[in-house]
Amino acid sequence: EIILDIDNDHLDYFKNFDNIKKAFIKYTKLLPDDGLLIVNGDDSNCLDLRKYTNAKSITYGIKNEKADFIAKNIVFDNDGFPEFDVYKFGEFFGRFELSIPGKHNVLNALACITLCDAYGIEVSYMQTALKKFTGADRRFEFKGTVNGAKVYDDYGHHPTEVAATAKALKNKKYNQSWVVFQPHTYSRTFNLLDDFAQALLSFDNIIVKDFEDFFFFALLIFALLMVIFSFLLLFVLCPCDKSDLLLLLLTFPFVIAPVGSFSGSFVGSFSG
Repeated sequence: EIILDIDNDHLDYFKNFDNIKKAFIKYTKLLPDDGLLIVNGDDSNCLDLRKYTNAKSITYGIKNEKADFIAKNIVFDNDGFPEFDVYKFGEFFGRFELSIPGKHNVLNALACITLCDAYGIEVSYMQTALKKFTGADRRFEFKGTVNGAKVYDDYGHHPTEVAATAKALKNKKYNQSWVVFQPHTYSRTFNLLDDFAQALLSFDNIIVKDFEDFFFFALLIFALLMVIFSFLLLFVLCPCDKSDLLLLLLTFPFVIAPVGSFSGSFVGSFSG
């Protein structure tokens, strides 16, 4: 298992952060004794997971000097792509270059390096593979240039992700930044409103669009159709008594309970 971080998300399901941590603890306990746990050494909640398994654990990080794998001497080119040294147990391990922006991707690369080393993969293969990787779709994905402005698309639906994109942008060379943010999840936006606002303030210009939670309306329509179908089934095909009607009305709130649990999106447009 690799645990990148533990953050405050999906609160419509987990309700609070303690329940999120319990879910990760439960997941960690699934590891067999001869398994491997790799955790982000910069995240204290990730580090705590080590005490819930007998499997071997390895840590990585940037800030935590006690981590097993550490990235040092990080520099960025004009595109914001990082280059850094990796130290393993205090000894120089190799110099790595990435073709994706952001310090958060240095952490992601460290997780990959840690796993590859555990499986005995040569450093040169790691260096080549990480250099060739140009990122996932909709993760600070370059879409093109319009009137001299570079346009990026990013599916950042959590404040931490939006903040990471903003930090990655600041390592690029540009004049002004514009962000067009469209929240899709009512519950996430409500629970993390202040965090969203703080993350968006990192951009020079901010545009926030209206909600377009298509999944919300799809679930609502589905719930209403289920109720109509139930009434038809009970009263037309199989006539029932008042107790059956009461049971149906009592279960109706549970039918519509999942509504509003879809993730959001984040679209960034940054002037070059």
